[in-house]
Amino acid sequence: MPVAKIAFSSGSPLMGSPVMFQVLAENLSGQSNIAFHRVILEVKVGVVGESTMEPYKLSIPVKSESSSNYLSFDIGAAIQAKDEDYEYAPHTGAGTITYPIYKVQLKAWDEYMKDGQLRTTTAYTLGTNYYFLQGAFTDRERMASNASRGVNTLTRKPLTGEVIPDSGLYVYPTPNYAYTDSNFFSGNQPNAPQSIAVSIANLSGTIGDRSVYKDANAENCYAFQFVNGYGVVESAFAYCLPEEEIPKTVSEYDVTVPTAFNQIDRHVTRKTASRHQLKMSSGPVTLEWQAWWQEEFLNTMQAWMQYKGAWVPVSIVPDDTTKGIDLSEEELPSVEFTVKMDFDGV
Repeated sequence: MPVAKIAFSSGSPLMGSPVMFQVLAENLSGQSNIAFHRVILEVKVGVVGESTMEPYKLSIPVKSESSSNYLSFDIGAAIQAKDEDYEYAPHTGAGTITYPIYKVQLKAWDEYMKDGQLRTTTAYTLGTNYYFLQGAFTDRERMASNASRGVNTLTRKPLTGEVIPDSGLYVYPTPNYAYTDSNFFSGNQPNAPQSIAVSIANLSGTIGDRSVYKDANAENCYAFQFVNGYGVVESAFAYCLPEEEIPKTVSEYDVTVPTAFNQIDRHVTRKTASRHQLKMSSGPVTLEWQAWWQEEFLNTMQAWMQYKGAWVPVSIVPDDTTKGIDLSEEELPSVEFTVKMDFDGV
């Protein structure tokens, strides 16, 4: 009898979090001369709208034979392997960027060796396709959830209290986005997530389900775009502190050449790594926004800053220790960090 069942056990549509499926293994307890027994789960992953799907095989050995031996597979790594082909880009003008949806098909079978021959059972294919989005839930969000969790937003920004300059671009994810876990279980294809760039000059103070406040006197305010925890690009604005650093790596060495009595060896100095660094600050923020800066923006893996008229890739480097929430202070807190250019020179 082949593998009887593949069933979703826990997880969410976000591929960066654990996505657990259970597979019922074949019961081989009545057979003799079994050298090994394992269950193979084939995960086919493709981008919706493309014709090809990439197969990834996962395997788990069967340690004990029984009629109810379920093995747990985390397929998140296989989906993320396909996602590595995707390249993010910043918005350079008003418009919309649409992000991919990943389609997953599952098939499982048993492999075992009997009497020196490798044998396989008939493969079982799960009839339901599953759809996944980029991004991940935080550990805290997962611990506060049930065994499954849908996606009901594409940003972790608080709904109010965001201060922005009065010009430039503002990038925000699809507002009021929802892909419930019931739709996920049913294999219904979600709407593609999007990030939308609009001219700040055209904003009225309300964007989708949130409100922003323009500051016409925002000096030394730099615009950032970054990939947030839900896998979409959105804006952030921070203030540049007075100092700018240009670290140098200096290597000094002597080059030995044939010399005469009145000549000396040549001395060489090589300088590298002139990547500019800017010290930035969020400016005064509420406790809710302080948590957002620390837990979301500072953890981004990819960001761009508008610098001298262009969107340039940068690394967001938190201090070794960032100041946490201090309820004893009456003044509004701020979050400071360092921005390193991802290229040499200016």
